[in-house]
Amino acid sequence: IPPWITDRSKNSLERKAPPLVRLHNEILQFCQFISPTKEELAARIKTIDEIKRVVLSHWPEAKVHVFGSQLTNILLPSSDIDIAVLDVPIAPDETVTDAILSLTDRIRHSIPVSYLEAVVNARVPIIKYDHTESNLSVDICINHDSGLRTGELILKASEQYPPLKPLSLVLKTFLVSNKEQFTRALFSSF
Repeated sequence: IPPWITDRSKNSLERKAPPLVRLHNEILQFCQFISPTKEELAARIKTIDEIKRVVLSHWPEAKVHVFGSQLTNILLPSSDIDIAVLDVPIAPDETVTDAILSLTDRIRHSIPVSYLEAVVNARVPIIKYDHTESNLSVDICINHDSGLRTGELILKASEQYPPLKPLSLVLKTFLVSNKEQFTRALFSSF
């Protein structure tokens, strides 16, 4: 019996149910099993609050939003935290790259990180860091809201189609667990 089957005594009754009902129930139990615990969710909130404090001490008028799996709640314990910092004031003689580098320096001196990088040559420049205390990875973009808009679209779709969340979690788990195989297959075709 897989570890996500919570009520093992119910399992004998479950075997009499039609196969698709059993599959449905097992998918829901699996999703509950792989979802972050209360403690892991609390660590995420603490990490988000910490970066909010740093950003707002640097740019008081900025708005800090989470997006991606943290927003949609389609997350695994290993999922990173995606943050969009909007309304960052950029002077006419500055660029988003300057703002990214400025915030990177502020993070370096304010947050315990084991890894920190400013990725400025990407289509959407970001700051990537690994938070030492929570062991969570964080990605931050500045003045770019497409991830936030996509997350809101997924939230609406999840509301309209409730099976979207559990199916996404199963697929996400499968992809994460087979990441190495997919990477090899992808690059072997070039």
